[in-house]
Amino acid sequence: MLFESYSETEETINSLDELKGVALEAASRYSQLSTLRLRIAENQPSLSNNMLKLLENIINQNQLRIPAMERSIEEIKIEWGLL
Repeated sequence: MLFESYSETEETINSLDELKGVALEAASRYSQLSTLRLRIAENQPSLSNNMLKLLENIINQNQLRIPAMERSIEEIKIEWGLL
């Protein structure tokens, strides 16, 4: 929508690059969590405390990063009048 409405300019490219960075980070975090979930499923019913701690840490890290990623998206929407 941004590119279609405003065409290719330095500003749109910078904003789209920032959005791509947010998307890549989100995909990486999702992949990390999914991989761990598969490892947990493979180790059922006996699960080590280390695995649970790792899951807790990943969840906590993701919960801390989500507001920043959402804010980045919101700032771009505001900047381009998309809200």
